[in-house]
Amino acid sequence: MQNSRANPGIRRFAALFTLMTVALLPACGGGSGDGTVAPPVATQPPPVTAAPQLTLYAGNTGGAGWVDGRAADARFDGAYDVKLGKDGSFYIADTENHVIRRMTAGVVTTLAGQAGIWGDADGTKTAASFTRPQGIAVDGAQNVYVADTGNRRIRKIDANGNVTTLAGRFELAEPVDGPGSVARFINPVGVNVDDAGIVYVVDRESSRTPGRLRKITPDGVVTTVVAQDSTFAVLGDAVAIDLAGNLYVIGAVGSDTTTLPSPGGSVLPNIVRTAKLLRLSPAGAVTTLGTVSSDASYGGIAVDRLGNVYFSKTSNHEVYAYTASTGQIGLLAGSYRPTGGFDSHGLPFAPQSLGSADGTGVAAQFNRPAGLTTDAAGNLYIADVFNNTLRKASPAGVVTTLAGAAAKRGDANGPALQATFGRNISGSATDGAGNVYVSDRDVIRKIGIDGQVSTFAGGSAGTVDSTGAAVRFTSLAGITIDPAGNVYFIDHVLVRKIGLDGKVTTIAGAAGMQGHVDGAGANARFEALQGITRDGAGNLFVTDGTVVRKITPAGQVSTIAGSAVETGSADGSGSAARFGSLYGITADAAGNVYVADQVYSTLRKISPAGQVTTIAGQAEQEGLVDGAGANARFTNPTGIVIDPSGNLYVSDSGNRAIRKMAPDGTVSTVIMVPSLKQFLFEPILQSLTLGSADTLYLTQSGAVLKLTLGGK
Repeated sequence: MQNSRANPGIRRFAALFTLMTVALLPACGGGSGDGTVAPPVATQPPPVTAAPQLTLYAGNTGGAGWVDGRAADARFDGAYDVKLGKDGSFYIADTENHVIRRMTAGVVTTLAGQAGIWGDADGTKTAASFTRPQGIAVDGAQNVYVADTGNRRIRKIDANGNVTTLAGRFELAEPVDGPGSVARFINPVGVNVDDAGIVYVVDRESSRTPGRLRKITPDGVVTTVVAQDSTFAVLGDAVAIDLAGNLYVIGAVGSDTTTLPSPGGSVLPNIVRTAKLLRLSPAGAVTTLGTVSSDASYGGIAVDRLGNVYFSKTSNHEVYAYTASTGQIGLLAGSYRPTGGFDSHGLPFAPQSLGSADGTGVAAQFNRPAGLTTDAAGNLYIADVFNNTLRKASPAGVVTTLAGAAAKRGDANGPALQATFGRNISGSATDGAGNVYVSDRDVIRKIGIDGQVSTFAGGSAGTVDSTGAAVRFTSLAGITIDPAGNVYFIDHVLVRKIGLDGKVTTIAGAAGMQGHVDGAGANARFEALQGITRDGAGNLFVTDGTVVRKITPAGQVSTIAGSAVETGSADGSGSAARFGSLYGITADAAGNVYVADQVYSTLRKISPAGQVTTIAGQAEQEGLVDGAGANARFTNPTGIVIDPSGNLYVSDSGNRAIRKMAPDGTVSTVIMVPSLKQFLFEPILQSLTLGSADTLYLTQSGAVLKLTLGGK
């Protein structure tokens, strides 16, 4: 079962990322010359071209994604469970990436599966596929067991990376015991393995429905675990095992119930079984260690060598500890409380919400913590699902981030690497002094050469021409700046300008009025503005859905290429040409205009006479292929910019790559960009601008990156 909808770019990215080193480190300036004098021509060695280098310039690159590498640079997507192997490696069920990851000595790699591709194929390493694997366990021989939740199977990965199906198959969701593929699971979510190689599985229909424990022998025979008390049921998503073979779960036993608030304003009582922390002995005896909240979901559970039990209260973003020596349950870390109080360390806490902050006890924040594992020193490791991180909590409750990075989005100004940006930074430009300007929702932000981020214009939604705080923008996109420093930009269906005096004016279009009408200034109508550029004569050119429009210095708007009523990918003159969905736009010194057709994955050129030609790629032929002109392939290109030498640089968003088209038409790949998960229809790589002959700035969700080309 192969996922035909998976993004092809992420597959190519997986293959190519290992070929290059990309350091997402704080920018430290450009320059690649060593200042030495060249030897005589007769003895001069071939010139050495420095490798392109990508650095974080402003904002942050945290959030969901798929990147192997150093722990801090690694990216996960909804990783739900983690286990520590006896080899000292962490094994991670990276749920939304459909892969199994391993972290050894601070380096994250992909153990099995391919990111972004779901399926049920057995095979070796990347030849295998999973569907939303949620639980993970590892035995003493480094065999890894996976609750392949979306496939209703339990999979095994041996020490050589061979993936096989241990039990279950995707058919009816029902609890059927039996050998191998005869067995059935409803919804296997949690898994663990004891020293004898017996695998235990939490099998639940939903988070609101009591489930059962299943047991799988090493030869794949599945049975249902039977407790001495027939009222025993599982309420959490995980099972832990201690050195004596006792099992621990969040569950229910006995007849006691709890009445919760009725959902949806229902007048009917909402009576549920009372949730408890339970221990199940090898003989099936059930012991209640304590009562826990019945109105929460529980994602993970672990037990250390001293018999202390830890469990994650996932819905409340908290982690709790049962202390064996006292028999008490207390809050270890995190807080999501409507009122203040004291944690198990005696520290006071105030009301807090979910987040990603490191800290001690209630000062730490999580965003749906789930899977847990412990080490011999008593440290606890937590799969922080919605933060896409692996966290560590010391026995004293000190929480740190071990791998991955949480998304930090917002509008905070300040030092570039502490500032925050929104998810869609859809426009960028540079001025003559080296300052970078980006469109960030309804504000234009400035990243100064001093490394400080500030708000250049705007501040709240609306459409108001004015100065200072009175200015209002609606939905910003492309930006361009003229040699004098005037800023021109797209604001929904308007083309607007910020003059040298800081005054904002609208030079074309009318607020709230969409359409396709040529004309002067406010009489013109636009439909889907995105990119903007400027030629040497002061004319502005914009991409407007399936057409390219021109705005003269006098404000006269005309359509120079494409049709507003018909899409396609046809070359031709003026209105005879057809485009799919245009995004980025740039112009050269001769007055030629270049556009990136995101839908048809091509680069197009419009001459000063309005003649449209396809200069690279082929319509509806996606891929990551270097070569000359029509032999090259792109996948959903977005940003495009031209340098003084006539080289075109392109944000090849679907491939997560920056591409270059030389004046002779040859397309090459400059660098692959470790990128975040795509949200809805937002492009992964959003805008591209030229800083100098050797520097590009590109934007992605929440971040501005600097690419030093190194002569490439």
